Amino acid sequence: MRAERESSPIASQAALVGTPEAAPFTQNVTDSDLLFLPPNLEAELLRHALLNQRPLLVVNFLAACGFTYLAWTELGIAVGAWLVLMALISSLRWTAGMTLYRSQLRRERRWGWSDAIALRVFYAGYVASPFAWAAMVVWAIPLLEPFTLLALIVVLAALVGGATGVLAPLRYLGQVNMFLLLVPGSFRLLSLDPPQWILALLGVVFAGVAMISHRFNNDLLRRALTLQHRNDFLLQRVSESNAAILEANAELESRVEARTIELRELSQRDLLTGLLNRRGLVDLLRHFDERQTPLAVLFIDLNGFKQVNDGLGHEAGDEVLRIAARQLATAVPMDASIGRWGGDEFVLIWPARVATEALISLGHHLRTALAVPILVGDERVQLGATIGYAIRGANETGAELVTAADLATAEARRNDQGGIAGFEPGLAVVQQRRLQIVGGLRTAVDDQSLWLAYQPIVFAGSDKLHSLEALMRWTSPRLGVVGPDEFIAIAEDSDRIQQLGDWALRRALADCLAAGAEGPPQICVNVSIRQLAWDGFYASVVAALSELGFAPERLVLEVTESVFEDRNSHRTLSALRALANLGVRIHVDDFGSGYSSLGSLHNFPLHAIKIDRIFVERLDTQSRSVIEAAVLIARGHGLEVIAEGIETAEQARVLHDLGVDALQGYYFGRPQPALLSPRR
Repeated sequence: MRAERESSPIASQAALVGTPEAAPFTQNVTDSDLLFLPPNLEAELLRHALLNQRPLLVVNFLAACGFTYLAWTELGIAVGAWLVLMALISSLRWTAGMTLYRSQLRRERRWGWSDAIALRVFYAGYVASPFAWAAMVVWAIPLLEPFTLLALIVVLAALVGGATGVLAPLRYLGQVNMFLLLVPGSFRLLSLDPPQWILALLGVVFAGVAMISHRFNNDLLRRALTLQHRNDFLLQRVSESNAAILEANAELESRVEARTIELRELSQRDLLTGLLNRRGLVDLLRHFDERQTPLAVLFIDLNGFKQVNDGLGHEAGDEVLRIAARQLATAVPMDASIGRWGGDEFVLIWPARVATEALISLGHHLRTALAVPILVGDERVQLGATIGYAIRGANETGAELVTAADLATAEARRNDQGGIAGFEPGLAVVQQRRLQIVGGLRTAVDDQSLWLAYQPIVFAGSDKLHSLEALMRWTSPRLGVVGPDEFIAIAEDSDRIQQLGDWALRRALADCLAAGAEGPPQICVNVSIRQLAWDGFYASVVAALSELGFAPERLVLEVTESVFEDRNSHRTLSALRALANLGVRIHVDDFGSGYSSLGSLHNFPLHAIKIDRIFVERLDTQSRSVIEAAVLIARGHGLEVIAEGIETAEQARVLHDLGVDALQGYYFGRPQPALLSPRR
């Protein structure tokens, strides 16, 4: 296999991109090379830690000030003394960090005794500060009011969440920091009366997830630094070798031959990312076809890239593609090649006998590599990836494997199978149906095959109508009844969701107005994350309200928890805030099923949460605990609580006893094609 790979110039250069190990940092390094760059990995990590320390100290001290302000009434002078201690620790850390920073600016090869002391103080501060937090938390929890306790939990969660990235250069101190911030306080919650089991468990689980994420970020940073120095060294060596070759090849025939090879390789490289382009990938596949090499292909489609292009512009999109390509290149196996197929799509070719489990593991590895946030100017972009794979059987060509992997990618996106799916023969039939649905949706508004069904939401304990939820339905002239779970997901992928969403909003408002006095107090309309990310969404809602003369206070927009995702929140938050200021109410649907967090609830202009039906279906001890916690969280943020999926009177009674404000489900009425009142 090695001999076959080296015989192909395309394969040789593709393998060079994926080599994971690096040359030593300091090989052939002179004093003139040490411009603000320590000559070893640990020193490089220390430099990153020094750069990260200043914003970390500011955030940590501001958090301490905020907590002191909130807890002064309950804790009094004790919390003030603690703040003074935090200020002292922060000052020592700042002084030590600046001492080390100035030493690096002077490019000193050897540090003096003051630097050694500063280094010890610098590291000790990373333990002293969270230890002070832990001591205060353990002592203060029994004394705090619920609101102050909730604010403390938000502060600690935010500090730990930020620390996973900011403390990435410090492997063990970062772990200690996150452990001290969350775990002691979580166990302290168990001493309350009654014990706060759910919050304690969430604290421990979040601490574990954060520590794992921090460990991964540290490993990735080390790998990136190693690869950077290795590439610099290789580029220097290649440059020297090329110069020697050019000097030795004086004859015209040799120069022409070298130029021909260079042009051929350039024609197989993507100018934007430096990876193989489609032509290079096709030639490489043909090379393996001729030798009947065992082959596996992964098709990688970036998630969220279109929003980057639309929101930040194509220059920012190009920069994101370049960085994403580098992230992928560092994660491929040594004997594999990766290239850009086109747009935001990449293809990985692995010439080996590979088990399905190995391909799935590689897919997760690639997705993890892409999950590292990308900074473009002042914007923070976080990409995901949907991946499909195919393995050569008896007679498939490389081109057929790429097509099969592409179909598997579409299936993974449709079913959300962890973002990774393998090719199966039936996928061709599935793809054909998707194309039929996409074609039908193009005319669904004009041919009036779309319609709305309405389901009542009632106040708990009274059956008094709270609002109606408008649910989109489609009866295609060609395909018959198509379920909303199927056609809405396809509409989002094919960019038809804006047209369908605008139609649903206007139809719901018009139906509500047509009902007159018998209409509901409020009408709820579902909005997808793709609609919110659209720049014209706010204007379209305002236009519908204005043209129809509908009061904004009667409109409820229901969004899913995916609105809290980092890559969406910046784009959607401004639109939601503007609509909330207009009077429109914002509800979070399916709360508890995916992305919710205390920090997100605090930042978004929300009015209510809808508890996911999976917790209502069982109503066992665990589900009741989750609902109680959700009610507690909602009350702390001044939010209304709505539960959906109620099918029995017993469920309605239990939810009312748990403090839920409003209920929705078949027990009160099934979705109907006309406005209706709840079952009496």
